[in-house]
Amino acid sequence: MKNDYVDFVEVNALSKTPYRNRISSLLMLITLLVFIVVFLDSKLAGFFSLVLTILFFIALVLIVKEWIVARLAFNRSPFRRLKQFILVNKLYDEETREFGKDKKQRKKVIVNSAYFLFKLADDELIIRAMKHGDKYTDRANTYDSMLSALFGLELSNKVENINYCEYIFKTEADERLIVRKNELEYNQSTIIPLNSNIGWDIQKFPHALIAGATGGGKTTFLNFLIIEILKMHGELLIVDPKHSDLYSLHFYLGKERVAGEPNQIARVVRTAKEIMDARFKEYKGDSASYGKNYRHFHLPPVFIIVDELGALRMGAEKKVFSEIMSNLQEVILKGREMGVFVILATQQPNAQNIPTEVRDNLSLRVSLGNLSKEGERMAFGGIDGDLPTVEGKGSGYIFLDGMGWNNPKSFQAPFLDYEKFNFVDELQKYANIAN
Repeated sequence: MKNDYVDFVEVNALSKTPYRNRISSLLMLITLLVFIVVFLDSKLAGFFSLVLTILFFIALVLIVKEWIVARLAFNRSPFRRLKQFILVNKLYDEETREFGKDKKQRKKVIVNSAYFLFKLADDELIIRAMKHGDKYTDRANTYDSMLSALFGLELSNKVENINYCEYIFKTEADERLIVRKNELEYNQSTIIPLNSNIGWDIQKFPHALIAGATGGGKTTFLNFLIIEILKMHGELLIVDPKHSDLYSLHFYLGKERVAGEPNQIARVVRTAKEIMDARFKEYKGDSASYGKNYRHFHLPPVFIIVDELGALRMGAEKKVFSEIMSNLQEVILKGREMGVFVILATQQPNAQNIPTEVRDNLSLRVSLGNLSKEGERMAFGGIDGDLPTVEGKGSGYIFLDGMGWNNPKSFQAPFLDYEKFNFVDELQKYANIAN
């Protein structure tokens, strides 16, 4: 437990400004400097006394300058801001006490206060609102927006604990990826970069849900993921019942891998399940395979991208749709170990299009554009409060299940600079080599 508090600094209403940042410390340094100069001047004369005087003023200027710089930095520090936060919001208790020999002097004194701990770590500011069983305990979980406004930082994560509520802020904002034409390059890892700080590790966080309002940038994000999958030497299967942009990829990937009609879609989804089943049968048939996954057997990942399950549900016969969903669910539940992954994309994430038991097994969830309240709930499950409105194509929210995030984080999908990035050329470049 002690290690849990290493390097944290405590702040409450009674916390005192560190001595080095007080005016008294500056006066002490100046007094010491004057004493040294007077002592040395008594031993020197003439030219050396003049030099000593010049050095005195130079040292004086440097000391005052350094102190002012340090004081200004302190005024912007988490310590100073949290102390002011406590005082301004009256997060303390006072009592009137009597002083003096005759007890006639009265003065208000602080007897209790909200307690905070903070730590600056790498690119994070971590603040803990402590729970001491007093009246501030219930408020410890409610400081989200206030602390965010205090520091001008977006809340990255919030973790509730029996002893404290921890608020984590990123001090360096996530940078959006800008994708342009590049030389042939491959990704030998299991991680697809999504911005400067977040990557999708397909092995740890299998399967994805991409929910995008009209014009939100869903198709562009899927284009990005397709190229990144091919960089992994991954195999692609694509389902597009609306016969939109993704369906046109059958010209480049082949009709056996891209489907638009219900029966064709059933065949493609069945193919994904058959690949998974065949891998289990061949590579997981004996005790030596215990604890191993597809990477141990040097198998390429296989992704099936399903765009608009809602359109598929409306257009397919009930029996066909039931088969498709049954096979998809089995791949979602079992596919990670053998490297078969599902990406579901939709404009309207609802219980009819994406059953809750399916959604809960999609580790990566991204929304682009502004969804309805039902859409947000279906995409991310329970959310503390409302998600702020986003602006700009490709802007939205991201959630990675298993990361300990309480709420989804704001997100900007990678920007494909179509003036310098030709998706079809990049697709052919990697797909041709893969084939």
